[in-house]
Amino acid sequence: MKTIYHFCWIFVSMSAIGNSFSDTENQSLNEIMRALSDGSEQIQQGISGENYTAMQLAAKKVLQRSKVPTDVMAKLVEELGAEVMRYKDFETAMYYQAKYLLKAIEQRNIEKVSLHYHQLLQQCHDCHAIFFTPCTL
Repeated sequence: MKTIYHFCWIFVSMSAIGNSFSDTENQSLNEIMRALSDGSEQIQQGISGENYTAMQLAAKKVLQRSKVPTDVMAKLVEELGAEVMRYKDFETAMYYQAKYLLKAIEQRNIEKVSLHYHQLLQQCHDCHAIFFTPCTL
């Protein structure tokens, strides 16, 4: 039995940081989150149809976008202070979870794909629970 999870955050606002991000920095974060959301949705669709090619392309997108750009990370360091290490832990865990997911996809192991996909979404949820306020459209 496949359990499919839907990642519903499209846009985010940084509640833990406040409004100190510039429009460009907010746009950059929103683009990252949108790409991660799109990638996770494409993985979910790939799982549904056991389309490994689609899952692989989407997982690569998630892997590439799981690290925030250096300029945005600098702003996070400035704004979060010591809490930035907690955020960085989430970011690192997500990166490695995306790598595990990609490896499971390459092995064409749908059970592991589903497991790692669920774990990836759980990491997203846990990070958003602390650092982000989800806003759905």
